[in-house]
Amino acid sequence: MPETNGLPDKNGEDGSANGHQGSRSGGEWQETAVLLARISGVGWFVAGSIGAGIGAGWLLDRQFGTEPVLLLVGLLLGVVGAFAGMIRLLSAFGRQRTKR
Repeated sequence: MPETNGLPDKNGEDGSANGHQGSRSGGEWQETAVLLARISGVGWFVAGSIGAGIGAGWLLDRQFGTEPVLLLVGLLLGVVGAFAGMIRLLSAFGRQRTKR
């Protein structure tokens, strides 16, 4: 293989344009994209659950003048709900991937 300045040519050592030996098929890329979208959905679910708990607690604190008690209760409930939902969603993804 010709080298210049001690470096391999621009096509990589195997002669491919990107230096990778094989390429992924369209189905593999699509499957990966779907998985990443689902995982990002789990992140949004967690953020939304915690945010909803905080927001509800804050509003109830303003309504009843119990600052910061209900805010902390809302935060705790949001975190517990987010954790339980995250486990349920991720275990469902795992079951789907093992069926293939």
